[in-house]
Amino acid sequence: MIRNIVRPGVCLVGILLLSGCGLFAPLFGPVSQTTTSNVDQNKDEGYIRFSNIGSHAEIFLDGTAIGTGDTYRSGGQLSVTPGTHEVEIREAGTTRLKQKVFIGTGSTRTIDVR
Repeated sequence: MIRNIVRPGVCLVGILLLSGCGLFAPLFGPVSQTTTSNVDQNKDEGYIRFSNIGSHAEIFLDGTAIGTGDTYRSGGQLSVTPGTHEVEIREAGTTRLKQKVFIGTGSTRTIDVR
């Protein structure tokens, strides 16, 4: 009779001890939590910023007019595909800056127009 009581009691104590070790974690829930942060999935872009650019300056990217300095004056940035690009800045019909820049994936390149 005592055997019938002791054996299940020992089994119960063993199960409780093992559950504290994480052996039965799949039965009783996760031992730790995983935190997932949002990652920018748009990996095929780089950015160009302009500093000291006049508001009426014309911006050309690879020979195509893309806007004026007013658009990018206050911290605005231009999204571009990664790679080498030719950037040209014109003011009053005169080329002020013309240079080739390499933009890496996810990187930002600041061009100082003086």
